[in-house]
Amino acid sequence: MPRLDSYATSRTLAGIDETLRKLGYQLIISCTGQKDEREIESIENLVNQRVSGMILIAGKITDKHKKALGGSNIPVILLGQKNENFYCILHDDEDAGYQVGEYIISKGHRNICYIDVDKEGVSAWSRRRMGFEKCMKENYIDSVSFFKSDSTIEDAIEVVGKIVSTQKPTIIVCATDSIAIGVMKGLTKMEISIPKEISVTGIGDYEIAGMITPSLTTIHYPYKSCGKLLAENIVNLIIGNNTNKETIIPVKLIERESVDKL
Repeated sequence: MPRLDSYATSRTLAGIDETLRKLGYQLIISCTGQKDEREIESIENLVNQRVSGMILIAGKITDKHKKALGGSNIPVILLGQKNENFYCILHDDEDAGYQVGEYIISKGHRNICYIDVDKEGVSAWSRRRMGFEKCMKENYIDSVSFFKSDSTIEDAIEVVGKIVSTQKPTIIVCATDSIAIGVMKGLTKMEISIPKEISVTGIGDYEIAGMITPSLTTIHYPYKSCGKLLAENIVNLIIGNNTNKETIIPVKLIERESVDKL
């Protein structure tokens, strides 16, 4: 996996570990620091160790990944990536973006800023934006300004400062809860009222989302359940049972206090 210091990763890991223990397997974790070369190195090392199976959480699947994985008979499941060569499990990211779009339209918002994650390639974040843009297009809304963040709270604080100095949005839609929390912190520092002056939404439903004030309207992702399913599916592949080539996990909107109705 690319990083350990995120709510999504820790909850997914908890589900994987809990289920693998029950099924008699031991979890080995390799953290790659979001670097492609370290991912390839880790895959090669695990193949050499002859692990029973591999769950890969990668930002993108390159030809180097395919080469490193393709030379072994070790079962592999991808999380968050769709690839015809591998089994995969994905949250319904496109629907998450679409649900956010429908919701903010229903609340009367038309002057919209969207903060995306600054990553290339097809990923969970890009699929969220695709769903959001699809909703905007279907509802003939073209007044959306797009910005990028590295998905850290600190960077989101800087980005929202740039937004407020150049735009007048009624709502800021964030591709992750981490970005949303940074945006809310930045707006609070600038003494901008949430949601009276600017509303905010996130995606992920991290534990803190319901604890902050105002609480964050977001999309719930069942991370721990996803981890359990990953563990069950990889064990099924290891022992030769049938499992779905592609599994898409539904997500749902959680309405809280951070969005105002205009």
